[in-house]
Amino acid sequence: MRKVLPIILVICLAAVVVVLSARRQAATETAQGIYSGTIEAEESRVGSTVGGRVTQTLVAEGDMVDKGQLIVVLQPDQLTENLKAAVAAEETAANRLHDLEAGPRAQEIERARAAVRESEAVLEKLKNGSRKEDIEAAVAALNQAREKLALINAGAREEEIAHAKANLDIATADRKFALIRWSTSLGRVGARELSSGSTCT
Repeated sequence: MRKVLPIILVICLAAVVVVLSARRQAATETAQGIYSGTIEAEESRVGSTVGGRVTQTLVAEGDMVDKGQLIVVLQPDQLTENLKAAVAAEETAANRLHDLEAGPRAQEIERARAAVRESEAVLEKLKNGSRKEDIEAAVAALNQAREKLALINAGAREEEIAHAKANLDIATADRKFALIRWSTSLGRVGARELSSGSTCT
């Protein structure tokens, strides 16, 4: 037992030294500002209000960015095409409204009158010995030509003009929106998963 007692004493002394050393190390780390734990960063995902192909990425992964900082540049080709299409649609809607408000042109009225005269001539020709079905078809064609002439002479209905105005308002709003999207095609877009050549939607 006497031989075991010094071994136990050495082990206990070693344990005390290890515990004191660990406490001293922990106190030193705390004094230096070294702590253990988990740090959680806040990640923000940023999206684009417009779609397009990324032509230039202006930040690298891990870079600090400020609010409003330009992150990527989009290729404006599709936006330019959208703007051109919106301008063309607005012009078409404006022309349609103008035509309705102006009323029928003399050429349209004359064509409709000519169609009525032609239908009358065909009917007169068929009355002399033609089949009943042919005469009925000619009467129907004459009635249709007369209705078309009456519609042309009456001009556009108020509903048609109101509808054309609404279409013009929609086309104008679409053009303005396309212009805003085109003018902000160098907009602020996020999510570092994008790189030059990527497409965002």
